[in-house]
Amino acid sequence: KDFPHSAEELSSRSMLRSPTSNGGPGDAILVLLVVGETGDGKSSLIRALCVEGSQVPEVGTAARGVTKDCRLFRCCLGGRQVLLIDTPGVGDGDITVGRILVMYEEVLRGAIGNAPVVHGVIICNQIATCRVRLGADICSTMIQMGTLGGPSKWDNVFLVGTQKDRCPDSEVETFKNAGPGGTLHALNMAITSVDPNQPGNVTKVACVSVLPSKDLDELHDLVRGAALPEDGIKHTRVDPVLFGKAVCKRLNVQPETITQTIIKTRSFWEQLWLDVRDTVRDSLHLP
Repeated sequence: KDFPHSAEELSSRSMLRSPTSNGGPGDAILVLLVVGETGDGKSSLIRALCVEGSQVPEVGTAARGVTKDCRLFRCCLGGRQVLLIDTPGVGDGDITVGRILVMYEEVLRGAIGNAPVVHGVIICNQIATCRVRLGADICSTMIQMGTLGGPSKWDNVFLVGTQKDRCPDSEVETFKNAGPGGTLHALNMAITSVDPNQPGNVTKVACVSVLPSKDLDELHDLVRGAALPEDGIKHTRVDPVLFGKAVCKRLNVQPETITQTIIKTRSFWEQLWLDVRDTVRDSLHLP
């Protein structure tokens, strides 16, 4: 359901120019990938940031998750125009983690979402749990294992605590705490456990709420002050065997199942791109 089923559909969905700040061809704007667990408020956050009069994401309380594919939305964040890419949540009842991983990879290389380059990642995590939820844990593991690369990859990651309106100040402070007992500290420890030679170092954290009234100042300030790479974040493909072993216990799934899902989904995309190449070649009557 979430992947195109033909070369023509892939071309129409994925090979468009990224929208620009004023409609001009060379005035690219910031693009951020929004990830997290089902129910962590990714789509609600994007909806609250959308430019007035533009398309907004669907939101709801479906147990199996509402967002089923990757879509771009025009938003205003940190005083600038931004494209936010909404994604299915980790734990979605219809889309496995292996398929979500490949969706992230395809977005980062510009294959879906109409985005030629991605500049950073927003990881959403509910504040009230006072712990790293499954979505943030799995997404940070993806980043640690290569979904984001480069020596400064953690500078491109924003941890956003959601549903601030439901929490006392003490829980908000616990969420931001980089020391023992803090949620931010727990996230970095979980990242480090994947590869002790590359310790996690997420430092950019903000807490927000969208209901009953918007409280987004911390996120605006965070993005306004961020020095994100103009040419986009570096990224590589995750080793499917290592990834399956790294996350299987947290998902209560056999590692081989995760590995095979990644391999099959990647093969699906590769064949579609070959079909697109052939479709374009035939339409232009190329040899």
